[in-house]
Amino acid sequence: MQLQVLILHFKRFLFGQEAAKLDWHVTHDSYTLNLLGVTYDLVGVLNHIGANITSGHYNFDAVCPTTRRAWRCSDDIDPWLLSEDQLCHDFETAYIHVWQKRPLPEEQANVEEQGLRATSDEQQRRGGLQANNERGDGTPIGNGTG
Repeated sequence: MQLQVLILHFKRFLFGQEAAKLDWHVTHDSYTLNLLGVTYDLVGVLNHIGANITSGHYNFDAVCPTTRRAWRCSDDIDPWLLSEDQLCHDFETAYIHVWQKRPLPEEQANVEEQGLRATSDEQQRRGGLQANNERGDGTPIGNGTG
């Protein structure tokens, strides 16, 4: 199954004699979107922090569709956990919403099986690398010169 994502871009700037930042809010009652019989869960929100289009900073809120926890990601500080109020504000004033298609029940079993298989494959790969890189006593093999 391929990941299916819906990206909604909201017009937040008005260009004319002067460029202006538009300040309106997207209303919502949940972080789930039903569109033409397909359900999407919110997984990301892009926001602009600043008074106008010539200054400010962009932040991205990464949202876990399972736990609904959200983290603010920015290039100037480490990610931090957002409160529900912060996520709500960011959602309502966002420039971009990123939505992930929720798997259908028959697809979910396949997704979970692939996830378990990927985890097992990754554990085996790491175990193989560890076996190739260590003598078993934690001492690296080789002298580090290439």
